[in-house]
Amino acid sequence: MNDNAENDRILTEASGFGRLGLLAEAEAALRTVPESDSECYPVAQGGLGQLFIAQHRCEDAARLGLAVIAEGRHNISVVVHTMLALTFLGRIDEARRVLGKVEDFGRPLAFHAYQMACFESLSGNFREALRWLDLELRNPRYFKARSIGDSDLLPLWIWLGAELSILEDAHRLLAMPLKSFCTEAVDPRAEILLDENDLKHIPESERRLFRFSFNKHMCELDCSAVAAKPGVAEQFIAERKRHVAAIVMMINAGRERALRLVLNAQPLYAAAQAARGNHLAARWHVTWAVGHRPDMLPRFFETPGVEPILPLLDGLLAAEGIEPGFCRRMEAVGNLLDTDPDGAWRMLERTPVALRDHPLNQLRWATLFDKDGDLERAIPIYLRLCNVWPNDPVGFANATDCLMRQHRWDEAKKAFEPAPPCYSEFRLYQVQMENLRERSMNCPAPSMQHFQGQPDLGGVLKSNSEKNLETNPL
Repeated sequence: MNDNAENDRILTEASGFGRLGLLAEAEAALRTVPESDSECYPVAQGGLGQLFIAQHRCEDAARLGLAVIAEGRHNISVVVHTMLALTFLGRIDEARRVLGKVEDFGRPLAFHAYQMACFESLSGNFREALRWLDLELRNPRYFKARSIGDSDLLPLWIWLGAELSILEDAHRLLAMPLKSFCTEAVDPRAEILLDENDLKHIPESERRLFRFSFNKHMCELDCSAVAAKPGVAEQFIAERKRHVAAIVMMINAGRERALRLVLNAQPLYAAAQAARGNHLAARWHVTWAVGHRPDMLPRFFETPGVEPILPLLDGLLAAEGIEPGFCRRMEAVGNLLDTDPDGAWRMLERTPVALRDHPLNQLRWATLFDKDGDLERAIPIYLRLCNVWPNDPVGFANATDCLMRQHRWDEAKKAFEPAPPCYSEFRLYQVQMENLRERSMNCPAPSMQHFQGQPDLGGVLKSNSEKNLETNPL
């Protein structure tokens, strides 16, 4: 057996020792991997760093990791475990600099957005922490339900509920899918996982209830310790549940602050879109705001620049007079389209007879027929909307999509061409134009975030960079 194969065997053996809780044996094995093995040596040093953290020996982990990095013998594992050790020692600036070394291995710092959010939260840079957390939650890698109770993020959660006051931050917070994580975090069955920083905030008697899990890379409750001290364990678990529930209340308070800020911005957003001739965007801002707060409708009438959408506002005012909460129900139907279409159908069937022909109600019918694959019923409604709302691209875009899916290319082109000029501001416009040109559906529809009052409609509208690329082609 060659030396490299022998060292691979040692690494595997050490990993097994660690998982079995035989930490001394794991450390002894890892220390036998020689520096001359350029592949296995960094792996062994990263393993030692994790072992030291598991034994609460963060000084040793940091010292080892910094030395290996200084020698240039490190890998990503060494970087990450050294960063963690420094974080647990409170040396945040050093930890941040060390984490930056992942870029030496071609890994962007954005891959560790969660850790960056923790750094900024601990440092009191809450707006930056929110920006990094937003980036993490767009494609969660490390954020889990246990992250709600992460002590590193506690300063951020407190700030959200008490001080969030900038519209840009409010938009970020509302777009984050935190609700599902909060629900899971307060579930009585939720597993309790803590890291070194979390353990600092509980009494020594409760810290003894935990052991490091090499599978979960966190400290979990040790069954034998819990059995030995059931009273201590019961008290800790109850306190922990109350603590996490309190944090969820902070997050909800932050979301309420954010919602108020964003709702107050909707009349100006709608007026700006109306002035640009973008009636669809203006409609979204109006119906979303009134759906949350019906008393906001008069504010749209009072906002300068809304004149182009006065017919829409008049129609909604009349609808709210017939059925108070009409916009709220229409928004609720829209939110159920993807998750509970049967519920959406039931909710839509509650529309009063006098409002069955309202364009917004008709749009919801068409969308539900579309979701059910009943295009023969959806298409005529979309085409009628082209006449009812000639300045709103919704009928044109959806009729075009349905007709293309039926390979009725000439009819699709005929539906697409008279779309209002503002449709060119939508990312879907270019996609449909390409599909019509190729007479295929090879270009997928652009992705979007759930609409929560964002000026770009959650990514539906083109970004400034996309617009600049069109006006200034390379």
